[in-house]
Amino acid sequence: MTLQRQEEAEEFNTLEGEKKGLAVRAQPREASDRLHALPEGTRVHVIQHGTLGSGYSKVRYKDATGAYATGWVLTEKLRRVD
Repeated sequence: MTLQRQEEAEEFNTLEGEKKGLAVRAQPREASDRLHALPEGTRVHVIQHGTLGSGYSKVRYKDATGAYATGWVLTEKLRRVD
């Protein structure tokens, strides 16, 4: 799969209530390795919506170094940016 250009990806913010941050996973399942934790309000770009009923969406976000990274997060924990 090729990534969409940033301006074509849908923008979302992470929701409140995740005490340790929203888990970013390597694969779209809870048992997958945790790559990162996104703080509340982090802007992400959804590049693939949940597949096969997994409830996870693939997102692109800026990591602590400012570089773009990708991973999977629970779709229900995202809020569309207006």
